[in-house]
Amino acid sequence: MNITTAKQCSTRDAATATLRKIGIAKQDYDDFICKKDGIFYTDVIGAEKAMKDDKPVTQAEIREADHSAANAVVAEAMLKAQTKITADKVVEQRKPETVDHSASNKGIAKALAADKKAPAKKVATVKPLPKATQAKMAAAAKVVMTAIKKESKKTEGPLPVAKQKGEKETVAEATRRMLLAGKSNIECWEALLVQFPSIDEKKKQFPAWYRYDMKKKGQLA
Repeated sequence: MNITTAKQCSTRDAATATLRKIGIAKQDYDDFICKKDGIFYTDVIGAEKAMKDDKPVTQAEIREADHSAANAVVAEAMLKAQTKITADKVVEQRKPETVDHSASNKGIAKALAADKKAPAKKVATVKPLPKATQAKMAAAAKVVMTAIKKESKKTEGPLPVAKQKGEKETVAEATRRMLLAGKSNIECWEALLVQFPSIDEKKKQFPAWYRYDMKKKGQLA
């Protein structure tokens, strides 16, 4: 005890009265009272400190501590729940989407059933030409090919050259000349009609045939 900071009392009763007010138990008085030279010294500072350290916990403090602990438990439970919700969302996002095809399958089945019930569509058939017509067409083609071959024999060999004055140009030569000049089949035929007024209508295919023949022989691009 530091007597310089202690409270001086003339009697022990005065010293114990001070300790009683502070709350010190009777059996602990001697721990805080000291007598020297007939004066009683009371360690008020030490007594107050001892009471503060030994102060019992009140019900309010207990309730506050319990409330804090409960809040901590609730906070921990909420954190766990939030973590689980987040994890469930991640798993849900990773799940493959399932598409219900039942409606479309029913529609397909219905369409197939309707197709089966529908009457079969008739396929248009092309009737062959009468034999008499076919014979006439074959005969006409034969005449044209014969005439073309005759004219072709006359012009086989080198490309036609310009005729001298007074020389007559054949239909084949005129046709080949016009084709080399870049005229079309129609333009060639029209020019042949002018140059040979009496030309047979059956020779209308001459330009087309000579174009094919000259291309085959490399005489026309």
